[in-house]
Amino acid sequence: MGATKLIIKHGLVIPWMARDTVFARSADAPGKHRSKTKETPGNDAPQDGLLATDKQAFPPEHYGDDGYRLFESFAIFIRDMRSPYARKTLPFEFVKLLGNSLYGKTGQGFKRKRAFGVREMDSVVVGTSRVSEAAVAALVCGFIRAVIGEILWKLPKGATLVSATTDGFLVDCPIDQLDLTGTLCRRFQALVDRVSPGSHMLENKHQVMQLFAGRTRLQFTVEADGDHKTVTAKGGIKPGPDVKDENAFMLDLTLNRQPGQKLTYESFMSMRDQLPLELDLQTETRETRINLEYDFKRRPIPSSARMIPMAGTGQSHLAFDTEPWNTVDEALATRLIFDAWRDDHCLKTLEDFQAWEYYRAFKMANLKGAKPAAPSSAESGPRTGRKNLTKGGYLAVAKQLFLGAYQKKMWGLDGADLSQRKLAEWLTLQGYKTSVSAVKNGTREQPVEHLVPATDEVVAFLAKMKERFPGLEAAKFLIR
Repeated sequence: MGATKLIIKHGLVIPWMARDTVFARSADAPGKHRSKTKETPGNDAPQDGLLATDKQAFPPEHYGDDGYRLFESFAIFIRDMRSPYARKTLPFEFVKLLGNSLYGKTGQGFKRKRAFGVREMDSVVVGTSRVSEAAVAALVCGFIRAVIGEILWKLPKGATLVSATTDGFLVDCPIDQLDLTGTLCRRFQALVDRVSPGSHMLENKHQVMQLFAGRTRLQFTVEADGDHKTVTAKGGIKPGPDVKDENAFMLDLTLNRQPGQKLTYESFMSMRDQLPLELDLQTETRETRINLEYDFKRRPIPSSARMIPMAGTGQSHLAFDTEPWNTVDEALATRLIFDAWRDDHCLKTLEDFQAWEYYRAFKMANLKGAKPAAPSSAESGPRTGRKNLTKGGYLAVAKQLFLGAYQKKMWGLDGADLSQRKLAEWLTLQGYKTSVSAVKNGTREQPVEHLVPATDEVVAFLAKMKERFPGLEAAKFLIR
């Protein structure tokens, strides 16, 4: 993917077991195993309910491999088993769940998660399964993510990637324009050919004219594209049984959402509630706070923020491009800050975005510039640089910094000539009501540089201060 040099910090090479050894061990293991042509004496049908016309022979063709391809026999069997059924039907989904569960079992038990145990009737630590193996779990999900990464790296110039998950992505170009000639794509297609000969490694599952992409697994269709299947990923929202068109419900809910909005829905009660009380399985009404905001897994690019009309709605919504974060710490801090900000705000308009950018910059500057005060300094020592927003907003913070710098003769104010009373009177006369005690409190402030966002009122305040005190270094106040 363009790297000129790779440094392996730590590596493991785990060789594949020989095919003959795998099947020899499997034959000797306890439990039932499917055989190729085992038949009941005196009966034309094979044992275990298997059809004599089964296409799949076990073990599968070796293709010249010395080692055994993990899950190959099982993957072929599952695909054959679900192929007669239509997607989204109960039999199809049941067989699909069986197939996915084997991989899930390889990763079970390593995080020591807790779950409700029906035997113990209490929370228990989920242990490993009989096929748990961290290396296998890492290989399966790591390999397909590497394939996706290679495809995205080779996207055509000008293509826009909207979203990517472990094994799928949303992009504004057709399959035939994707470059699948990379090493990993060729390897993956060869594996697909073994399990499902003649199949393409990619499948176009959805196609729409306009899509709303809120965050990971929250995408739905604004404008459909003829008879093509639309996209509706609800991001954990449960519309309820009375909702006929879930996509239209999600679109309306998102465009008209309000801060702190809650949604009532029906849900099956948990086993933790059902079993100890010996209750029948039933639904119960729950209320949850909706979260339809961006998840900040990537950094928004402020210059790209724009309003886009939502087709057929008469409304527009905020949109922006993103790029990777510089550091993990910056990403985590931003997500924590946003969780607090969205208590009273939504990101729907350019004004919302500007307000959020100011708030984030202010909070990040606080985290960077504030120094913890010593325990003994709470009453008599200088205050820390950490500031909180009050009713006065960013202007109040700027004024507080100015008074601190004035008292300490910092930031170009070393020649200031007004007494505390005169300064308070002058500030009040300029429209910034200030008491003498507020000016005196400036002696306890320890001004921190680059702490205030450049809002209109802050810029106007600093311009007024510089008229009276020409030496004032106004840039010291503003976040860079």
